[in-house]
Amino acid sequence: MYGKIAKSKSSAADLVGIFQQGSQPLTEKKKRTAEIYNDMSAYFYQNRIFLPNDAADKAETLIGTL
Repeated sequence: MYGKIAKSKSSAADLVGIFQQGSQPLTEKKKRTAEIYNDMSAYFYQNRIFLPNDAADKAETLIGTL
């Protein structure tokens, strides 16, 4: 779960960062960020039952703020 959150955060930061690194067009960055977020969100909701309630609630709050 942590790896998916970190990857999502990194992609979002790259999308909105002041200094745009690389030669990837903004539309591709948006698409990639959305795909990464959707993957993380789907993984969380499919596996939520396996997390302790407190951890699941915190992860849900974090996902909602991204």
